[in-house]
Amino acid sequence: MGDKHKRNHHSISRRGLIGGIGLATSVSIAGCVGGEDEENDETGDLEEGHLILTLATEPQGLDPHDHEHTETDIAARHSYEKILDRDPSGEIIGGIAEDWERIEPGHVRFHLRDETITFHDGSELTAEDVAFSLNRIVDDDVDIASPQRTFISGVESAEVAEDGAAVDAFSPDLNPAVFDNIAAVGGQVVQREWIETNDREVINTEANGTGPYEVVEYTEDVDIELTAYEDYWGEQPDAQSLRITWTEEASSRVSQLLNEETDIAVNVPPEDVPRVEDSDVARIETVPSQRAIFCPMDTTTEPFSSTEFRQAINYAFDQEGMIDDVLSGFGNPVSQPSLEGAVGYNPDTDPYPYDQDRAEELVEESGHTDVDITLHTPVDRYLRDVEIGQAMVNDIDSLSNVNCDLEQRDFGALVDEAFDGDPETAPDFWMIGWGNTAFHPTFIIEPYLTPEGITGQYVDDDEGNELFQEARTEPDDETREELFQELNQYYHDQAPWLFSHQQYSIYGMNNRVEWEARADEVVPAQEMNL
Repeated sequence: MGDKHKRNHHSISRRGLIGGIGLATSVSIAGCVGGEDEENDETGDLEEGHLILTLATEPQGLDPHDHEHTETDIAARHSYEKILDRDPSGEIIGGIAEDWERIEPGHVRFHLRDETITFHDGSELTAEDVAFSLNRIVDDDVDIASPQRTFISGVESAEVAEDGAAVDAFSPDLNPAVFDNIAAVGGQVVQREWIETNDREVINTEANGTGPYEVVEYTEDVDIELTAYEDYWGEQPDAQSLRITWTEEASSRVSQLLNEETDIAVNVPPEDVPRVEDSDVARIETVPSQRAIFCPMDTTTEPFSSTEFRQAINYAFDQEGMIDDVLSGFGNPVSQPSLEGAVGYNPDTDPYPYDQDRAEELVEESGHTDVDITLHTPVDRYLRDVEIGQAMVNDIDSLSNVNCDLEQRDFGALVDEAFDGDPETAPDFWMIGWGNTAFHPTFIIEPYLTPEGITGQYVDDDEGNELFQEARTEPDDETREELFQELNQYYHDQAPWLFSHQQYSIYGMNNRVEWEARADEVVPAQEMNL
């Protein structure tokens, strides 16, 4: 390794400007210094009644159940609707179901809407389609092994009820989070016959949902063209046509925005915020999301099997300095799996302070001095992910008794290795971002911190799993909240992750668009006015 050195934090912080933003409140950041004014005398590709949305990565297809990917969900939910959904403030609202109730501890019922709801091929939605959609997610024998199974924690099956007017879902025991999870990412309703009569290529390149937009054409590596569905049961969207495109290079998304070639650009880098705000055509809308950025450590292998070593890694990292220097203040420190605003968030659990002396002491106590570790970070998946990884590695490597390197990875290859369940190939220290769109701890704890989760190969923690199962099935709301708060404190102390930050959603938006950014990272064109 090279010479050890402390990282100096000297850039101007903007955290005072945005620190008071509420969880579900978007703001416009104006009057920023820096960047040149952008003059646009001619309109680019923007047309009246036509909306263009530019994502950071290409969707993984249009099958709403065969992914665990934010951009795929953003695209799919324009054509496919959920049983339950959430409003912009995060409250659960009806979707295909108008009402919902718990019949028995492990038995819930969804009452479908009285309105005639049709799929885009003209056929009428039935309760059988809704039950099939749930079963397709939770039962590996129904068409696919859906990666969304852990999203709908505890649900084992669904069936038609009440002469086709409702659908019942069953869990083996009390499942308090069932409505929260079903209203979260994924889980849209598909038509059984269409799914069963088409192959994987058709299902991933075409769509047959009940949503406000129907797919006209999906051109791989280029875009998705959609048009408003004339027979949609709900309110018609203001934008009668929609183009979803993607550009991995953040500067290109910003250029497209300023050249009026797109209406909305996601994940605007903090350093480009002044450039957008100083333009005459666009503005910045930002909101703290429910996405936590963190670095799982393989607690089953040395040196990460030592609690003291994992705590040392957290003490070594200067969260506040990284947020100020790398993210220009667009982020909040994280201390636990749940973020503020979610069920079970513990307000008394503070982030690890930046204390490299304490970190070195803990490394000595762990018995793993002078070890070599490598942090695997994705490239261009999250806001400034590589730079964040570099800041983490610089801090850890500046310890006198730990050597740390950075390996930049393609995001798809990295998560494939991390999620495939093979401990031999999985990275033992890596960066991920997880959007908790259920606003519930089961949505992040079960996938990442239990043996049954998508990274179960990292977990060797019987005590934590027992505490989780106790909290997950507790029938009393107040007691359950207390148990999850205790569990969040437990995971803070056990430090299975290097806790990083709460990511802000930073959208560049053409001035003609009226929309309030959401904390759940959903970008629904039907909520926008032109």
